[in-house]
Amino acid sequence: MNHKDAQRDQVKQLRLLIRRELQSCNPSATPNFCEMIKTQSGYKKAESMTISYAITNGVGVGAAIAQLESEME
Repeated sequence: MNHKDAQRDQVKQLRLLIRRELQSCNPSATPNFCEMIKTQSGYKKAESMTISYAITNGVGVGAAIAQLESEME
């Protein structure tokens, strides 16, 4: 597996983890994310932000969502 394939697999895995996390979105904990994911374009934006933050900062999906949510408030 080359580097590009490995990156693609990493992003695919992150998308799956993000989907699982957002399926149980808790409006009292992450109201902005819960509102954002109500539309397809909002979901894609939330997913993109989370992937970028998680990779850049080396944190898990839950931590990325929590941090991004706190920055939106």
